[in-house]
Order: sequence, then C-alpha cells, then structure tokens
Amino acid sequence: MERTSVSDMREWYCDRSYHRISNDRAVHLLRVNYGDQCNQSLGFSIAAALGATGTARTMALYASARSMALAVASAVPFLTGSTEWLQAMAWSMIIVQACDAVIGTTIKDRMKTFGPAGTALLNLVALIWLSQTVP
Repeated sequence: MERTSVSDMREWYCDRSYHRISNDRAVHLLRVNYGDQCNQSLGFSIAAALGATGTARTMALYASARSMALAVASAVPFLTGSTEWLQAMAWSMIIVQACDAVIGTTIKDRMKTFGPAGTALLNLVALIWLSQTVP
C-alpha cells in the first residue's frame, strides 16, 4: 500500500479545484450563450410566422418548429447539469451559426456574415476550452 503525503493530497485537490473552476466558467459561458441563441432564433421565427403569408408563412412555421426543438433541447443542460449534452448543443449551435454566416455571404450582407461567423468562432473556442477542462 502506497502512502500519500499531505502535499500530494493538496496538489491533487488544487489541481482538481482548478479544473472545476475552469470547467464551471466554460459551462456557464456555453449555457448562457446557447440558451440566448436558441431563444432569439425562436423569437425571430415566430415573428416571421406571424407577419408572413402564403409560402413564406409555411417556411416560417417550419423554422419555428425547429427553433422550438433547439430551445427545449438547450434547457436540458440547465436542468441536468450534463456536460455531454451541453457539448452536443454547442456543436449544433456552431453549425447553425456557421450556416447563418454562409447565408449572409450569399445575400452579400456583412452584418449577417460576420456576426454569426464571429459567434460560431467564439462558441468553438468556448467548446474547446470546456473539452480541455473536463477531467
């Protein structure tokens, strides 16, 4: 049986505490960011559904249904504390933001290109940070 010194235990505890603090910050950043993005997307799609007619309304209703699913799914990490679920939601929102940036490029709108692209990049950085701090 191996003896563990007090300094070894202190080093292990401090190392674990550092990872927990870093992990908590990354988790908080991702939770707030994704919850906000999902709810914002849901709000825009509902507004579009209420203001549109014909085919545009049908498309807006489909967008609302998908935004509602993402909004509900984004609540799961808050309710369960699941880091894995948070990472899955992070990837899904990075993909959504990257697609939004492509759409912004297609319609030649700089704000609709660089805003989502920047958000996707920051989310990717936060996701990498979280992945590195999860023990």
